Amino acid sequence: MKNPEKTDYSSIYNNYWGLPDRIGESSADMDTVAELLIANCGLGKTLDIGAGEGGLVEALVRRRCNAHGVDVSKVVVERCNARLPGRFTHGNVLSLPFADNEFDTIVSTDCLEHLSPEDVPAALAEMHRICKKNVLLQIATTQDRDGHWHLTVEGRKWWEQRCLEAGFIKHSRYYRVNGYEELNQDGWQITIFLQKVPSPVISTYPLSFLEAERGLHMDMLRDVGERSDAHVIRYDWACNYIKPGDRVLDAACGLGYGAHVIRNLTGASQVIGVDGSEHSIEYANKLYGTSENKAAYLCGMLPEFLARFPDASFDVVVSFETLEHVEAPQALLEEFNRILAPGGRVIVSVPNDWSDETGEDPNPYHLHVYDWSKLKQQLNKHFILENAFAQTASQCKSREKGNQWEARARNLHEVEFTEESPADCEWWLMTAMKSPLAETSENYEERVFANISTTDHPSIQYAKYFQNPWLMHAMVNSEYRLRSRQALETLATEVIEKYPQGSNDHAAGLCVLSYSILVNHSSHRKQLQIGLLNEAKRALGGDPIALRWHVSLDFVKAKLMESVGDQTGALRTYLECARTDVRPFGIHLSTKTTEAAYRAGLIAFALGDRQAAQSAWTLGVNLGTSLLDAKLADVLINPERPNRFNHGDGVREYAVAWDNVARCANGLNLLGSGKEMNFSALDNCFQTEYQGISKDLLHTRSFLAESNKELLFTRNTLRERTETLEAVAEELKSRTDELVATRETLRERTERLELACVELKSRTDDLVVAREELRERTLRLEACIAAQNKQP
Repeated sequence: MKNPEKTDYSSIYNNYWGLPDRIGESSADMDTVAELLIANCGLGKTLDIGAGEGGLVEALVRRRCNAHGVDVSKVVVERCNARLPGRFTHGNVLSLPFADNEFDTIVSTDCLEHLSPEDVPAALAEMHRICKKNVLLQIATTQDRDGHWHLTVEGRKWWEQRCLEAGFIKHSRYYRVNGYEELNQDGWQITIFLQKVPSPVISTYPLSFLEAERGLHMDMLRDVGERSDAHVIRYDWACNYIKPGDRVLDAACGLGYGAHVIRNLTGASQVIGVDGSEHSIEYANKLYGTSENKAAYLCGMLPEFLARFPDASFDVVVSFETLEHVEAPQALLEEFNRILAPGGRVIVSVPNDWSDETGEDPNPYHLHVYDWSKLKQQLNKHFILENAFAQTASQCKSREKGNQWEARARNLHEVEFTEESPADCEWWLMTAMKSPLAETSENYEERVFANISTTDHPSIQYAKYFQNPWLMHAMVNSEYRLRSRQALETLATEVIEKYPQGSNDHAAGLCVLSYSILVNHSSHRKQLQIGLLNEAKRALGGDPIALRWHVSLDFVKAKLMESVGDQTGALRTYLECARTDVRPFGIHLSTKTTEAAYRAGLIAFALGDRQAAQSAWTLGVNLGTSLLDAKLADVLINPERPNRFNHGDGVREYAVAWDNVARCANGLNLLGSGKEMNFSALDNCFQTEYQGISKDLLHTRSFLAESNKELLFTRNTLRERTETLEAVAEELKSRTDELVATRETLRERTERLELACVELKSRTDDLVVAREELRERTLRLEACIAAQNKQP
């Protein structure tokens, strides 16, 4: 450890916090930081290092977090303890006065950059020592306003590398805190979210250990830069397709970091990783496998190793950067199909045309070159195509530039399934579903709602009332079903054709298809669908699930009628729906009956029949009686372990039903006023308030997304112009250097010329003297000759 007295931080910051303009100062919105911290780390014992004026500790305590602070300045610690007694300790981050593993979470904002670079490793080592689980750092990457307090001014890569060297890994929620594309540039402040790995494990597997197989395997939670971000964000993205209770296989899991991310971000009941590298599996089990998380990392080659798993053993298979590595990718996809349950998903990624001028991939481990068409074709042979995404980390081939590699920023976005490649990118990511119509010998087991499945509540008895219970999560449940509208329509059509009219399966397919037609098809197609709904309603049975479809088909039929202008028919159908007693199925279905009553009143009012509107809204209000009669067990289904809010829970649906009752009550109130109808007041309820906020939020997000695009475009333009300017400046420098050299040569030659001129003048003068002397001698000689000639 470095000597903590090398720089006297205590004296420096006693003076700092003694300055009048620093009292009460904070460099961030501490409420925002507190909410971020609690959302991702919980309410455990938390230490704020470099607590300053204690704003973050105060914000955390207000939110019931057991928070404490430490600061190197006695001056500020005394001020903080005066406000929150006993919460603050005087101490130096280079030698903290706390026990090993004392805190669940460490947070530090605007602190580490105040250390000199040589002290940063010691500070991070101390954080690692006293931390049990999480570390959240916010660090400035630019100089402070005074130009001298920030002793270490570095970017994200530098700071991340120091953190990894200290024994941390990136937290599994790292990319929930840092958006993938946001990492394309460092702001004035960066957030680094870390997880502690026990020192003995890090000692066994130091960072140098990972370098041995970097070309094939790398623990991307212990690496920095664009490529590690790209690999980890795929697993984060894949979690959006994993249901609670799913059994997940990470095929070709490498060093196990991806399965670790899935295990921590989803409600999967089992996550198994398989890889052909023994040393990778050993590493994964030591670093990410514990008895607590029941992690299993197994060594075996694909696809042969999968033979040990029975049919329908998994609900999701994740396999990133795998198909290009195996000799027979189609055989591997066939095995994935076999081990998946009906409605199970496969989630894959491949490099997008990494070929060189020979047409081959220069990577010796890549046996195949993949592109858009090849991956789409191979998946489509065994699965229902669902979603496709284009991903880039740092470069990709540009079709506009003759498939030459071009530098690009991080990007991950959805694309449509088209014949031709829809985008330039570095990788393709695709999700696909095993048909829920596939035959299987496995008996259906409810996994998504396993916590309530043992209650025998009618609403959850899929296996009892469906010929194909896998349809509920693959086709019906909007949170988990097939996400491609076109593929969902196709599946619903196949279900309608396969299962007999009168079956719950047929009714479910018809309902799903009807909602899609409501949004995406012509009036003629809607009219045809209304006729099919009439036939289906007459054929439905009398079991509790059939009751659900009686109500749901009536509701969507009324909406279809509204959309084609048949208001009278819609009014009649809504009222029929509203009058249905839903209790044999469950009080949750009251969302439809209460909304149907409200909509019926709206239509009646629009048609000028105030009495019919009053009758419909009175019906809706009276439905509140059945809501009041419901017992807690009717709402929660399993009061000991109910579903979470908005995840199949009864509380949300019960509340929505009351919201609809409130809107009907609004209608009766406004009708009774005798005044012109105030439709904003009529529709006012928690739902509409939430929708308004959501709309504003979506608008803001859309605006921010557009602004980010403009900013990125501006930055790219600025970068290009800067590069052009740098090239011009370099050329100017070269020409200036050349001019300077030419001037120097000219000066030297001028000096030599001047010397030559002086010498020439000197020689000319000598010549003039010599000529004068010659002339004189010539005259004298001539005189002598003349004198001799005169003598006789």
